[in-house]
Amino acid sequence: MQRHLLLFDKFLTNDLSVAEREELKVWVQESEANANAFKQYIRKFDIETSVEGDPEKAHQLFLKQIGEKGGKRKTRMQFYKYAAVFIVLLGIGWATQQAVQKDKFLSPNPKNVQQQPFIKKQEQITITLADGTKTTLTPDIKGQVRDEQGNVVASAANGYLTFDSADTEIAKMNEVYIPLGQTFKIKLSDGTLVWLNAGSRLRFPQHFASNSDERLVFLEGEAYFDVTSNPDRPFIVNTEDLNVKVLGTQFNVSAYATDDAVKTTLVEGAVHVYQTSTPAYTVNLSPSYQASYNKTNQHFEKIEVDTDIYTSWMQNRLIIDHLSFEEILKKLERIHNVTIVNNARHLTKEMYKGEFQNESIETVLNTIAISTPFNYEIKDNIVTIRK
Repeated sequence: MQRHLLLFDKFLTNDLSVAEREELKVWVQESEANANAFKQYIRKFDIETSVEGDPEKAHQLFLKQIGEKGGKRKTRMQFYKYAAVFIVLLGIGWATQQAVQKDKFLSPNPKNVQQQPFIKKQEQITITLADGTKTTLTPDIKGQVRDEQGNVVASAANGYLTFDSADTEIAKMNEVYIPLGQTFKIKLSDGTLVWLNAGSRLRFPQHFASNSDERLVFLEGEAYFDVTSNPDRPFIVNTEDLNVKVLGTQFNVSAYATDDAVKTTLVEGAVHVYQTSTPAYTVNLSPSYQASYNKTNQHFEKIEVDTDIYTSWMQNRLIIDHLSFEEILKKLERIHNVTIVNNARHLTKEMYKGEFQNESIETVLNTIAISTPFNYEIKDNIVTIRK
């Protein structure tokens, strides 16, 4: 079997090592022909997995295609019982964009797609201080934030906004709002670093009160926390439904109001997650575990996960790991600051897998349409998806 086909095969089963992933990336980027071969391999696999609704027949057809015998890939056939597998994987968006012009499967029918040039709306990041002073910032984080008396309360340094660490007995609450389409990073007065995702809001003290036995912040949306350790004063992230309590660790919390679940993903250390209404019941997490809280039935699910999937947004990466079309559209709305109207309702629950590195919304939509064709129109930051 040719080396690149082996790598394709291992890609489909999530068996690529770091070195093999880089090897595949280099091979795909060598030429447009290589990129097309990769896409066609994935697409053919997708087609064959749906033959007459018979997974075993699809399995045999796939084995015949790659010239292998044996049962190793039966688990793959069970794993990939989804409508499609799609890619701009390994950071090869350029290949997809070139192929779009030549491969009818990669984009909607041009006759049915009328687009105005897409210009991402850029709202400003807003910081509201305890005294009511409002300051707007740009993502490059330059300058200082001052209160109404002209005192400096925060300064830009090292790519983030650092808040003053002076001691106080009164916790004066500030608020930072990150609009859709942007991310932002701040350093709290105790040294804790917080990365805030698009459409998020964080309320936090200008200084953590010296007479308090905890460090409490309030989150709406999504944030990654690298908490400065303090065994005597736990750090607590409060969302509408949950509290996440830590002493000093790294974790991600996703608590968007429009999502069905609140997800806490632990990267390092240990965290305790509990419902605000019933703090006696606590879910304890160790690294690489996630607590997913279902808002409807108010139940927790604790699972082991690839933390990279849930923190990739910090590097402008979009990793889609068995997400539905509906879930993907929510993410695209936040990342690109658009409104998406989905009139192709038959796609709502279809499942996908793939990865994008700082790609345009057109590239993402065109890539999804490789396997589940649809038309779309972008006008005035509104994306309308049609059959």
